[in-house]
Amino acid sequence: MPKKPLKPCKHSRCPKLTDGSYKELHVNDRANATGRGYDNWWRTARNRFLKVNPLCGKYKELGKLKKANVVDHIKPHRGDKILFWD
Repeated sequence: MPKKPLKPCKHSRCPKLTDGSYKELHVNDRANATGRGYDNWWRTARNRFLKVNPLCGKYKELGKLKKANVVDHIKPHRGDKILFWD
């Protein structure tokens, strides 16, 4: 019996062809947000930081006022917990 033709992978921007199941191709992808450290402790710290710093730092440098809604790691932490919480 002939096989079905392969279809493009449904995973974002993946060029591979698959038989319809793509999860085994992407098992080693990046962990979810909680797995990367963005848990309840992070959400609490983030909310406190935004209360103390309500204006966006990048816009403040440009002399404009805009409400902050993102807390950015200035140096990428790459899993380093000291840089993550700095």
